[in-house]
Amino acid sequence: MASYSFASGGRAVLSSPVITAVPFSVAGWARPATLTAVRTMFYLGVPTASNNDAHRLGNDASGNLTAVTRNAAGTTAGSAVSASAMTASTWHHCGGVWASTSSRKSYLNGVEATNATSVTVTTPATEMDLGASATDTGYGNNFDGQLESWAVWNAVLTALEMAALAAGVLPTRIQPAALVHWWRNIGASGVTVMQDVMGRGALTITNGSSSSEVPLLRPRRLMPANSYAPTIVSARPRLVLLGF
Repeated sequence: MASYSFASGGRAVLSSPVITAVPFSVAGWARPATLTAVRTMFYLGVPTASNNDAHRLGNDASGNLTAVTRNAAGTTAGSAVSASAMTASTWHHCGGVWASTSSRKSYLNGVEATNATSVTVTTPATEMDLGASATDTGYGNNFDGQLESWAVWNAVLTALEMAALAAGVLPTRIQPAALVHWWRNIGASGVTVMQDVMGRGALTITNGSSSSEVPLLRPRRLMPANSYAPTIVSARPRLVLLGF
């Protein structure tokens, strides 16, 4: 397996997504190379000049994980910001849950942060991206680093389920009936189309490059999902994901 490096304007795009509005949840692995500017890991919205009318998961300029919603005018924004910052060149499990217009959460390595600002996205999303935010003239906030094994649900995942994913439980073991997308092997060498394990939406890859760097996990014990807690050991050139 491999990850995908989204530096130098890399992005993976899905036009006409199945999910177009809240509620939804997203989760995957990220290894940021730098953490000094706002970067996007996941985007769902309508391409506009200022990334408005959209939902975004990524890091802020301080390296914190943020789950953000902005309204069409850009006058209101809600952001669930992680209590701790990520570390560059280290794999982190990153998740976001948008339960309603007034409830969004970010999960950094299974640890929850919440935001209850009421923000209404008026237009159904027309694009879902990994590694960048869509604008009316192109793409911005391109992620600087690697992404691997990202999944999207049309349901609200719980804190226990996010902790299970951070511990290495496969996305197919978490609310499988609500799992819409799972781009498992993002960085296969030479691939320009990122296949969806669920068969509902392949991503078109532009720029970037394949990398052998992938997260290595060691779950604490083989127990039901509510017994898991995140334990990230190190990064090595293979991925071990254990289900139950």
